[in-house]
Amino acid sequence: PAVKNTSDEQFARLFTDTLLSKHLNRRLDEADRQSFAAFLENAAPDAVFFKVDFSSMKKATLDPGNFAAPTVTFFQQTGEAALRAVAIKINDLVVTPEDRNAWAASKLFVLQGANYNVVVSNHTLVHFPMDPINAVTKTELPESHLIHRLLRPHLTLQLRVNQAVRYSPHSIRRPQQNLLYTPFFGKTNGITQCAWSGLEGNSSFPGYRFRYGAPEV
Repeated sequence: PAVKNTSDEQFARLFTDTLLSKHLNRRLDEADRQSFAAFLENAAPDAVFFKVDFSSMKKATLDPGNFAAPTVTFFQQTGEAALRAVAIKINDLVVTPEDRNAWAASKLFVLQGANYNVVVSNHTLVHFPMDPINAVTKTELPESHLIHRLLRPHLTLQLRVNQAVRYSPHSIRRPQQNLLYTPFFGKTNGITQCAWSGLEGNSSFPGYRFRYGAPEV
């Protein structure tokens, strides 16, 4: 029923000790270096920098009365100290902890972006390799083949899940505020598309590539 603010310590822990850590990016793009130039210039020699980028939120389609914003959070770590957020770029405005209310609100938009991207961007990518493997396995292997028989139940479930998520009127992707499990603020296709096609010049959204080896961590 109400917004609960997140402390700076809890905010940092969410991006180091949970699933959200997958969003940490050591590569700063030119736009990031311009936005956070003052922090880069004044940092200690042993400082290490990360960003958490949810620029994909600018592609959100909002239902009336809902709000979202693209954010880039600038994290810094010095020596053995814990990672901490020192600035957030929200739209074209850069805020810091000194901005208090704006800082508290910006952190909530960052966390909104983090969870949206986990569900409708990062998660969709795990389906990509499986779907062509699914199709090729069923097409090329005889139904009597042992591998076909072993995989068939799993491959069938995969396609049914995909079908339900994309087309069912009760899918989590369809914004129905009367259902507890559909918390989205509108259509999420634009956010998903950023994971598939990428955002030009943004190292956090390189676009999907099929990898034959182990994923980069």
